[in-house]
Amino acid sequence: MDNCEWSIESLKNEQEIDQNICLIVQLIKKDRIKPSWQTVALAFHDVKVLWAQWPCLQIRDGLLKWRFESLDSLHIYWQIVWPARLRKEFLQLVHGGVTAGHLSRRCTAAAILLAVLVK
Repeated sequence: MDNCEWSIESLKNEQEIDQNICLIVQLIKKDRIKPSWQTVALAFHDVKVLWAQWPCLQIRDGLLKWRFESLDSLHIYWQIVWPARLRKEFLQLVHGGVTAGHLSRRCTAAAILLAVLVK
C-alpha cells in the first residue's frame, strides 16, 4: 500500500485483515474487561503485547488506537495501532524525508510518536 493511500478507511481495512489486531478488536467489542491470560496465551507475540496494553486500547473512529499520555499528564494523544504489513513502510516514511539519514533510537522514536499523535 502506497502511503498516499493511507486513509481512515484503508487503515480500517488493513486492521481488519491483520490477524493480531483483528483478534484484539473482537475481544474489545465483546467486552471492555481485560480477558484472562488463557484467552491469549497461545496467540502470537503481537496479540500478547496488545493484551498487556489493554487499559490503553480503545476503538476510536473505527480504528484500534493506543492512548499515550504526556509525562505531565496534561495531554492525551491517540496513536493508531499499525498493522504489521504497513509498519516497515511507515517507519521508512518517518525515518526518511527531511530527517533523512540515521537518527538515534531516541530521535526515531520521537519522530514516530510525533507522526502518529492524534488529539
